Formats: sequence, structure tokens, C-alpha cells
Amino acid sequence: MKVRISASGIALALLLTACQRQRPDPGAAFPQEAQRTIVPPAAGAADDLRPPPAPSDTLTPSITPTASDTPTPTPSPTPPPEAFWPVLPTIDGGMKQRLRAVYDLGQARGNRAGVFIKVGDSISASGAFLTDLGCGLGRLGEYGALQEAVDHFAATELPAGNSSARCGRGNSFTRRGQAAVVGWSAVHALRPLATPVDPAADPAVDAAMDPAADPAASPAVDPAADATLDAQGAQVTAVVSDTTGAAAPTAGPPPECAAPDITPLGCEILVTRPAVALVMYGTNDLAAGVDLGSYRHNLDMIVGQLLDAGVIPVLSTIPPRPLNRRANARVSGFNQVAKAVADARGIPLWNFWAQLAGPEMIHSGISGDGIHPSAWRYGGDFGPQGLRYGYNQRSLGALQMLDKLLRVVIRDGAAEG
Repeated sequence: MKVRISASGIALALLLTACQRQRPDPGAAFPQEAQRTIVPPAAGAADDLRPPPAPSDTLTPSITPTASDTPTPTPSPTPPPEAFWPVLPTIDGGMKQRLRAVYDLGQARGNRAGVFIKVGDSISASGAFLTDLGCGLGRLGEYGALQEAVDHFAATELPAGNSSARCGRGNSFTRRGQAAVVGWSAVHALRPLATPVDPAADPAVDAAMDPAADPAASPAVDPAADATLDAQGAQVTAVVSDTTGAAAPTAGPPPECAAPDITPLGCEILVTRPAVALVMYGTNDLAAGVDLGSYRHNLDMIVGQLLDAGVIPVLSTIPPRPLNRRANARVSGFNQVAKAVADARGIPLWNFWAQLAGPEMIHSGISGDGIHPSAWRYGGDFGPQGLRYGYNQRSLGALQMLDKLLRVVIRDGAAEG
């Protein structure tokens, strides 16, 4: 059987074949230039399509600490004013002029340029204060330049008085005179000098020198219990023992002092005819309950008598009382009075308190009784170890002050500052 295909059928078949060739294969890949990779979003990634939140929309989680997580700050005690005063004053032009006028007055009256006196209580009367320098036993160490001042003030011979020095020499360093007496407060230097002074005979003095008389007194520190004192612990105790209320009464007034018309201060000036006076009262005034107004009046009277006699006064701050909180809180008031008197009179203030405030000091430079300074090698060693003790610092400060006065005032050198 013959199949006849018309021309129109052939045309239709060819058209269908062409259309099949142009249909895309579902399994075939797109041309390379037309491929696109679409990564489906991860879970929760829808937020990534939003703009970032404003700072106020960002929440920072907070954790409430427990009491143990929060440290309690320890309040630091406010330093007293004397913590900011220099140890030694600057003798500027104005002060030099005033002190030089006092010195010239004294020279006209027969005072001696190579003599100074100690005016104070047991802290000034102690053998651990300056005496080794007058015996030639001092160890100046890096302060060798002060030897000139030692030589100058040790050259003039004086009666040794009731001295605790370790030698038989009598000079300004070794002398324990009429105005430096165990247990005294400032008023004692101004009372008429008639009989030997026994501290135990004065109730105010007795109470001042007996720590047990103060109900707020804290237990004393035993130097032997501190390993840092080493073998010197026994020596520290021995030094302190000659500066307590148990010390012997001072000798009676010398023949030159016609009692009862002369005070201990006036007698000491008359006997020694000094150019300089190192003055420190206040420790016993504090312990005896002397009010600051009376203390200022008495201290100013002492300064006035010295100036009238042509003697340059140097006032000193008093040391701390680290074992007695109540007494220690009152120390600054007495130091501020000393500064006020010095400023009003235009005289030097030597800040002994500040010398004991350094971190290197052992027990703030105070001995086991809580009152008197401690000592290393009897107070005359100015090496690093010695200067961790109170009397060593006190002797160094006094010598530095004397050296300054010698250079600037007595020898009329250039003013400082």
C-alpha cells in the first residue's frame, strides 16, 4: 500500500521537528554567563536583612554582684598639715635679715658664736640626742659636709652639766643644762629657779610622763619582739630608760644664777651665752592636758626671752604618738601652734614630725614606750640603718639646722631661695 504524503504534510512535519530542537532540556545547565548561585538563608538570618539597631536599642545584660564581689574601700586618713611642711626652713633674704639682727645683738652682749643650747623636755635632755657628735663618736656617712658644723659648735668648752654623754667632754652637743629637763612642759622653763627640779614632785609632770596615767594609752611595743631591731633592741631600751620619769633630778642652779629671780631658761642663757637655741616643748603639755592657748602663750614667752637676749630660737614640731590614738590626734594641734609662733616671730621652724613620717622608719621612729624616739648606736649614726630610728633622725635634723644657720647667718653667707 502506498502512502501518499502531500507537500503540505511534509512542511508540517519539518516545522514540528524544528520546534522540538529549540525546547530546553530540564536537566541541562544554563549557559555559564547566565548561571547564578542562590544560597538559602540560614535559620534566624532574616534579622540580618534589617538595618543595625540604634545604640539605644542595644541591651547590655547586667549582673548584680553579691556582697562578696564588691570590695569595701579602706578610707585613707587625711594627712595633718605638718605632712606638707618642709623638714628644714628656707632662710630667705627676709629671714636672714631678722636672724642676723638677733645674732648681732647677742654678739654685742657677749654671746658666743660657737654655742647653742637645748631647751625642752626629756627628748632634748636624752643622751641619744647629739651627744655622740660632741664626743667625736658620730658617723656622718653621706652627710660628711656637716662635719664643719660639728667642729664649729664642739670647739667651745662648756660645763657638761648632768650629761648622759659617752665621754667626758663638755660642749654644746654633750651638755645637759638647766633648760632641758625630764618631764617638763613649756611653762617650767619660765618658772623661777630656786631648787633642784624633781619631776615626781609635780603632779602635772608626773602624769605627763607616766603613760599608765592616760586611760587611753595603748599597750607598748616591745622592741625585743621586733626582728628588725636585731641586737640593737637592748640598746634602744637602754637609751629610753634615761629619758623617762625615773631619771634623776637635775642639779641645782649654778652659783651664777641668783635664785629665785631667774628662770631655768634665763640661767642657761647666762651660763652658756649661746648664739642659737633648739626649742621643743609640747609632748608633756599634750599629756598633761594643757590647752593650746596656754601652750602658745608659754612658747611665745620663751621665744621672746631668747630674742631679747640675742639668741636665735629654732622651734621644733613634736613627734607622733603612734601607740595612743587619742593623744596622736592632738599632736597636730601643738605642731600648728609651734608653726604659728614661728611664723609670727619670723624664726625657723624645724619639722621633726616629718622626719619620722617616712615609710622606712621603724615604728614611726618611736620606742616601745610610745613617747620617746628610738635610737640606733646612741643616735649619732647617720647611715641608712641608723636613720630608721627617731633619735638618729632628730640629731641629723638638728645638725642640718645648725649648719644652715652657721653658713647663712653666723658667717653671713648668701640667703637661700
